[in-house]
Amino acid sequence: MKRDDSSPWDRPFVPDGPRIVGDDGGAPAEEKRSSRGVDLPGIGDPSGTRPPVEPAVRPSKSAPGPSRNTPWGKIAAAIVAVAAVVAIVVGGISMLSGRVRGFDVEHAARSVVVVYAPDCGWAGSGSIISADGLVLTNSHVATDEGADVCSLRVGLTDSYDAEPSDWYPAEVVVDDVDVDIAVIRVLDQDGGALHFTGRDPIPINTATPQLGDVIQTLGYPGLGGNTMTFTSGDYAGIDTSFGSDFYKTTASLNHGVSGGAAFNGTFALIGIPTAGRGLEVVCEGQDCSTLGDSIGLIRPIRYAVPLIEQAKERSK
Repeated sequence: MKRDDSSPWDRPFVPDGPRIVGDDGGAPAEEKRSSRGVDLPGIGDPSGTRPPVEPAVRPSKSAPGPSRNTPWGKIAAAIVAVAAVVAIVVGGISMLSGRVRGFDVEHAARSVVVVYAPDCGWAGSGSIISADGLVLTNSHVATDEGADVCSLRVGLTDSYDAEPSDWYPAEVVVDDVDVDIAVIRVLDQDGGALHFTGRDPIPINTATPQLGDVIQTLGYPGLGGNTMTFTSGDYAGIDTSFGSDFYKTTASLNHGVSGGAAFNGTFALIGIPTAGRGLEVVCEGQDCSTLGDSIGLIRPIRYAVPLIEQAKERSK
């Protein structure tokens, strides 16, 4: 079966999901979802032995240039070797932090979640927007055509290359079908709002990007695996075809990344990945793949601001 993809994406089928934190029952089979990974920088090898440094001996003015066999030459060689080791260590630490072109993916990944609706049979993504359990996502991820009939589970990860390991129930707090945005509350084992620790709420920037600005996305798309996917592309203008604005981007977006995070270069949330144009999806049974190029559509974050304020008021 072939179809031309447009907004909003069809929700992918998701089999039995993972165990919720605090469940006493057996853990269902892990869900099969997502992502064509992007090769991130490797980790530098910080190992190495610092060579001994000889006491400094100043050569006479008539002496030839430093040689590796003279004390001064050994000092120069030692300095170069130590500098090289320091560079490797610094590079390794930087790469360990998960930075890609200045973007701290590792830090951002802890604030992006997977949203799973087991009884409705689909999954998407979301962004942490407050420390007391609020997550921003798409309406078509959190609800069934605007009706709050889907039970929700939210999965958290500690690293962009690790599958979600902590799962919690969630409920819809605010939903707007017209702009396809919802705010959900993640619950703790006692049914109260979960307080996120070690996961910063993502700051919001409502300014419209400039043409050519880099847009970077994180989410759990339905192609390739169960870990998060990072993509990057350009801001390519405004799409108004659906009665309200979308940011267009050349960043690759696929099913399941709906509701996730679109960032500018300073880790500010500028929009919600929602749909795509021009991407042909080919399905055989429940297995789908994509063909061709596409333009990703991102709902500008300014549409979410009043809904976030409503959710915070209702959560007091």
